[in-house]
Amino acid sequence: MFRRDDDQPRLENDPAGGAWQSAQGLLWVSRSPVQPGWWSTAHAQRARSGWWPLFLHGLRQEVPLRPWESGELTPRLVTSDPGDHDPAVLLREWFEGQIPLDEEMAEMREIVAPFVDGWPGLAGSGGAADADGHAAELAELLVDFDRVTGARLGLVRAARSADVPALIGWTGAVNHESDTARLSAVLRSWEDRFGVRLLALGFDTMILSVAAPPGDLEQARLVAAEHLAFCPDNISQGTESLEDYAVELIDAAQWEFWWD
Repeated sequence: MFRRDDDQPRLENDPAGGAWQSAQGLLWVSRSPVQPGWWSTAHAQRARSGWWPLFLHGLRQEVPLRPWESGELTPRLVTSDPGDHDPAVLLREWFEGQIPLDEEMAEMREIVAPFVDGWPGLAGSGGAADADGHAAELAELLVDFDRVTGARLGLVRAARSADVPALIGWTGAVNHESDTARLSAVLRSWEDRFGVRLLALGFDTMILSVAAPPGDLEQARLVAAEHLAFCPDNISQGTESLEDYAVELIDAAQWEFWWD
């Protein structure tokens, strides 16, 4: 699913003023840190330009900016296409890998409760919402509240934001899943069910806007189970339990993930 993009992006209204650098021929990275309005300006042109914008964080304050300027994107690890996978099957597989088989692992069993007996199934849709409008609003809030300080703006040739991690060979979740197309398959499902859009990638982090989040605890529990499957570290190294995590998901306008 890869192709080199050696032609510098041409936008009618270029937020970076034409100052772009190529990252391994997989995406374009602004030479300067993002400024207010950059993401929204590029996003408003996506239908005409074909470029999906996203904030690119580095690993701490290291130079060069990892993985974007250090040659660490690895498309050869992406051995499939997002469309090859059923997200329900993937999430079930990952979730069941988190269920402790040893009865002595009481702590982990407490974390995955109330679904210690197995995969509960996909959460229902969050309802209709203006996903792209919400993404644009949240992107500007991330800038205003210094959540993306020092980040660059990236441009990726993508029909939908969910495909970006697979298209560029991002390896932030490699300790959990090396074929990023499988992650993108789940992101596609979240786009369809919850109005999710990919806003930011870091060395091992991801920020999604969520236009139609779960509105009650019952639905949030099911979404939390999906998050445990997708990114176990969010729960096992974050909140005390899946139940506590679910409470935080109710009406949440964004989802953030971190892989150890």
